[in-house]
Amino acid sequence: MKTFVRHLRTRPNARAAAARIPAANLALAPITASTPRTAPSPPESEPLTRWRPTRPSPPPTFDAPPIRSPPRPEHVPREATHTARDPPAPPPPKEPRQKAPRLKLADIVPSGLTRYAYRWETIAPTEDQVQHADTFFLRYPPKYLWSQAKFKMIDFGDVPEVAFLGRSNVGKSSLLNALLNNKKLAYTSSKPGRTRVMNAFSIADGKMVLLDMPGYGHASREEWGVQIMKYLKSRKQFRRAFLLIDARHGLKQNDILLLRQFGSEGISFQIVLSKIDRVKPDDVVKLFESVREFMHTEIGGTNAGLGEILATSAAPIRKGEKKVGMSELRWAIMVACGLENVRLGGSRNGRMGLEEQIEIQVQGKENQYMTKN
Repeated sequence: MKTFVRHLRTRPNARAAAARIPAANLALAPITASTPRTAPSPPESEPLTRWRPTRPSPPPTFDAPPIRSPPRPEHVPREATHTARDPPAPPPPKEPRQKAPRLKLADIVPSGLTRYAYRWETIAPTEDQVQHADTFFLRYPPKYLWSQAKFKMIDFGDVPEVAFLGRSNVGKSSLLNALLNNKKLAYTSSKPGRTRVMNAFSIADGKMVLLDMPGYGHASREEWGVQIMKYLKSRKQFRRAFLLIDARHGLKQNDILLLRQFGSEGISFQIVLSKIDRVKPDDVVKLFESVREFMHTEIGGTNAGLGEILATSAAPIRKGEKKVGMSELRWAIMVACGLENVRLGGSRNGRMGLEEQIEIQVQGKENQYMTKN
């Protein structure tokens, strides 16, 4: 085996040997069948040595100056803060992290904004005023007066009137039933367009009249809107229009067109948000702000509406929840009609109430005292 390996190491390269053959030896005679094919033998003078490949030539050099790296800064040893015998000083104690104060609703919203109302031109009613409004609306049961499809057929009246308007299926009938505490007063339905005529109801034994108007938008008719605008512009007893806006959807295109027409015609109105229980509390503030911004920037004319937006919930979808915003809406209606100082003299059954009896006794004693003196 060693002899075979030594033979392989001393065997010349065939390609290098062929390259060194002179050109004269390449002109060989044609090979015939009798001529044996043999490889040319190397010259005798060339010794059999190990073949070594030629080294590649070095790359060309240029006269450019060599690139030198910047000198490194000298190492400055850090001073020792403690000796080998003393232990290192403990790190200073961390200060306790102070929590930021929790923001309240009054810190991030305007002063006149609450969960169910936004007032920037009016004052919130007191508890006594709210109780007075509930007594004014609920002491006497409401009475149905008339229903008319055309304005010219409406009977004449001598008491103030307010009208409730809104898109179809916005919840007008449910709101009126909750406002007057009578479930069968206005016809309610899940299908839009059920109210097709103007319906009038007497409140507080004939002290005011409340009108339920047909809805606009889906399943409505153009002639209904014509008759409603005639009433709002020509009725002498009319005081204010309460426009209902669905809190889930906000202002729609039909609502925007009607509000702009109110501003151009100078019709007194107030916006009421319905179905507020179906909106998240975080979105209520944004809804109030967007409606107010629209009233200040988009509504032109001589009247931009009352600076008070009320939120109501006439028919809560969750069990156990109470109706919201009814007392504040009753007070707003009384203020619109100028009846906030009117006191009723009787009770539901026609007898005099306890408050009225005490008031009459006090007035009688004061009159006796004045006559004696």
